Amino acid sequence: MKKATKDDDFNQLDQLIGCHFNQDYHYINDGEDAIEGIVYFFKKTANEKDLQELKNEIVNFIDIYNDSL
Repeated sequence: MKKATKDDDFNQLDQLIGCHFNQDYHYINDGEDAIEGIVYFFKKTANEKDLQELKNEIVNFIDIYNDSL
C-alpha cells in the first residue's frame, strides 16, 4: 500500500458517510437508524473490492490525520 498523503481521495469513505449518514438515512438504509445498523447495511450491500478500498482509506485517513484525532 502506498504512503498516504493529504491529496488522497477517500471515495469509499465519502460514500459511506455522505450517502449513508445523511438526512435521508432512514430511507436509504433499509430502516436501520443506529450507527451499527447503518455500517452493517453498508457492509451487506458493498462488494468485496469496495470494502477493501474502504478499509485502506480508513487506515490512510488515520495515518494522515492521527494528530488531529
